[in-house]
Amino acid sequence: MGIPIAHAKAGEKLSLAQPTISGQLRALEEASDQKLFVRSGRRLALTETGRLVYSYADEIFGIGKELQETLKGKRSTRRRARLMVGVADSLPKLVASSLLAPIWTLDEPMQVICREGAPDRLLADLAIHELDAVLTDAPLPAISRVRLFSHLLGESSIGLFGVSRLAARYRRGFPRSLDGAPVG
Repeated sequence: MGIPIAHAKAGEKLSLAQPTISGQLRALEEASDQKLFVRSGRRLALTETGRLVYSYADEIFGIGKELQETLKGKRSTRRRARLMVGVADSLPKLVASSLLAPIWTLDEPMQVICREGAPDRLLADLAIHELDAVLTDAPLPAISRVRLFSHLLGESSIGLFGVSRLAARYRRGFPRSLDGAPVG
């Protein structure tokens, strides 16, 4: 999942020439001794380190913009609470939205930032406090070495359908009989 970067568009937005932006990014890579981008066809995509740097930069610029608005009297001086939520890529987004819906009715506005990804990666980010919560469709693995807590927030049913021949074949011993069965 790379985030395409267009230096020319960034240059327009920042009122800087494209070579200036490229040079600054190169200098940041050299200073950090980390690759921030990889080639993806004719575009550049962020590396894992690049995504981390981007998330910090996004937060820094957001705080700077918030400060400017506050100083101009456009916002209250009290900062909004922020909730970082990981959403498993296997969880339907409508379910995630429904689970987060009560937040929108709070008296104090809250900034909610959702990050989608593989559950194991999201749980790792939760363990190192990069996320505040993770929404997933499965409980924590029993062998988890990290002290995390799992709470059931809801359940849903699932329907399985098949042609008569396959349904008869897998009916006996259901649901264990489905282990290794073709699905498509």
